This record gives sequence, C-alpha cells and structure tokens, in this order.
Amino acid sequence: MRRSLVYSALAVGAVLGVALGLSPQLKAQLTTLGPNVTTLSQSGAATMAAYPANAGRRMITVCAAGQAAHVTFGTLTPTAGNVGYALAAGACANFPPVALATGGGVGGQVNVISDTGTAVITFLEY
Repeated sequence: MRRSLVYSALAVGAVLGVALGLSPQLKAQLTTLGPNVTTLSQSGAATMAAYPANAGRRMITVCAAGQAAHVTFGTLTPTAGNVGYALAAGACANFPPVALATGGGVGGQVNVISDTGTAVITFLEY
C-alpha cells in the first residue's frame, strides 16, 4: 500500500516535471500594468511635442473633449481644420504602431492644436 502511494507520487511528479519542462518560456512583460494617461488643455496655437516621443510605444489613444482638434506625429506641425488627423469634439482616435502619413510612426512626438477655443486633450499610451 505504501509502495503504491510512493510510486503514484513519483509518477505525478514526473508528469508535472515533463509538462513544465516542455512549456514555452514566458516572454518579458512590461512593468506598467495599464496605459500611461496624460491630460492637457490645448489652445488654438500648435503645441509641438505635447506628448513626448517614445520608441517603445505600442499604441496611443488621443481624445479631444470640449472642442475639435488636429493631431500630428513627429516634426509635422498641425494646423486648425487643415493639417493632421481630425478629432471631433468628444471623440477619440487610436493610433496603432504603423507608419503614419502625418510625420512618422506612432513612437514619434505627438503634436496637437485645438480647432477653436480650448480643447482638453487626453493621451493614453500603451
């Protein structure tokens, strides 16, 4: 009886050891548990590098509250109602890590301008 219990325990241990040994290695995880969130008030004058560049950025969400705004990346200067990605008042846009037509990739600095009045701009960086 005792011998069969020992053999059973050894068999279970061997199966677990093989299963854990054959499992794929876990990849390194980011230390940030959620997105980095930053909010600013934006006027009708363009703010270059309103949100700084981050080469490791996986995606960024930009939201405009109060007024419509335009967003560009990199060194391209946004202009009200003309140059950049348009954000309607109360709307958000997700920018995935692909080359963007407005000044480079999503890892570049984010530039903003309010179309009229003051807009509250929120950045969620992933």
